[in-house]
Amino acid sequence: MSNRYSDEKVDVSKLAEKVTLPNGVVIPNRFLKSPMTERLSTYNDDPNPKLRGIPTQALIDLYKEWGQGQIGLIIAGNTPVAGDHLEAPANPVLGIGYEEPERLEQFRKLVSAAKAGGSVAICQITHSGRQCYKQVNPNPIAPSAVPVEGVQMPGVSFGMPKEATKEDIKNIVKQFAYSAKLCKEVGYDGVQAHSAHGYLISSFLGKHTNRRTDEYGGSLENRARILLEIIDAIRAEVNDPKFIVSVKLNSQDFREDSGLTSEESQQICQWLDERVDLIELSGGSYERSAFMNSAPNPREAYFIQYSENVRKVIKHAVIAVTGGFRSSKAMAEAVETGATQMVGLARPLCGEPRLCKDILEGKVSSARKSLVNPMFSLALAGSQLTAVGYHAEPWDDSNEEKAKKFEEIFTEYASYYGKSVDGKPVRPDKAGIAGFMKVVLDKHGQHYGISQNELIAQA
Repeated sequence: MSNRYSDEKVDVSKLAEKVTLPNGVVIPNRFLKSPMTERLSTYNDDPNPKLRGIPTQALIDLYKEWGQGQIGLIIAGNTPVAGDHLEAPANPVLGIGYEEPERLEQFRKLVSAAKAGGSVAICQITHSGRQCYKQVNPNPIAPSAVPVEGVQMPGVSFGMPKEATKEDIKNIVKQFAYSAKLCKEVGYDGVQAHSAHGYLISSFLGKHTNRRTDEYGGSLENRARILLEIIDAIRAEVNDPKFIVSVKLNSQDFREDSGLTSEESQQICQWLDERVDLIELSGGSYERSAFMNSAPNPREAYFIQYSENVRKVIKHAVIAVTGGFRSSKAMAEAVETGATQMVGLARPLCGEPRLCKDILEGKVSSARKSLVNPMFSLALAGSQLTAVGYHAEPWDDSNEEKAKKFEEIFTEYASYYGKSVDGKPVRPDKAGIAGFMKVVLDKHGQHYGISQNELIAQA
């Protein structure tokens, strides 16, 4: 029996086509590496976070692998614009006060690695907002003081956010613009403003998390104001028409209690149409996972129907869809029908960093079939990309025995997180620098080429 989702041979010539963005930049093919949380940069929990977020050699080597995978557009993972508002410990950071020569040099190496095989590379710049780990910031900035609720993650808790002042909002806009400037300086071809998945910009867009009564709250136009100001500020700061400006946006928030709706999201896409070059569509947040809320789709992609509706009203920006693609048949059909112009892949590229190349060369017709319980998929992806960064074979989740073993290891890891033995924490905060990615290092360090203690020491 095959270990892949599909072995059906299909014509993938559509996926090999070049894509021209509105600014004239040509993407070599229709594949897009969607940004993820890689957590392979330096981190310290000292009150002064200035040493946080310098890319390690492991992160650079991970991008070297993706850079040889014939991925048309590589979007570098979650890169906060401020060290006190990380998406998670060990994120790379680039922004105001995070621009020393050592940092910029490591970013240059990362970008060179990503682009060495001919890919276009841009960087996803982010601000965690209320979805900031308490160990990073106990009182993060958010549109309103609405805490994260109902999220069960081993060793992770969230503090009480504070409502952003208008001065805070001005500073955030400046941070995004300046980070974009630094991205250009280190060699990125552009940036993506992360406006999905419940992070800061996303939380401004939805009524549940934005309860403001000033010009940044209330109507959709007001809730979208900060996003449009950020895009305009990036364009002003980086005065280069060839610099790609992209946005990642939720198709919806999957909330019945006043989250961003699909109709509102479509309107925001129309406002963005002439401002950006690319819109990547996704959905959900920590509190409302898109993968748990999306109904099974025979066409694989979770947001493909929404993308079809958006494409009817978009005239300029290129549309990409991420989430659920596994077979080349579904990918090719999505492009052929006009539902999307680019195919975004994330977790399949963790275990198979050269999957796109293998599909284009006809070696495989789909990703490997994961036999790991979906509730462990994020942990699995993290452990796999960590392995790639350390030149080890990523965990084969298509093997039933190995899949069960992974679930056992992660379950045990999660059960001990936060507990103490003889007064010493079993999973200290610093061990969370890569969080779920290091879950298998305790017992399988040799398999991944590095031990848990060695990885912690590098922080």
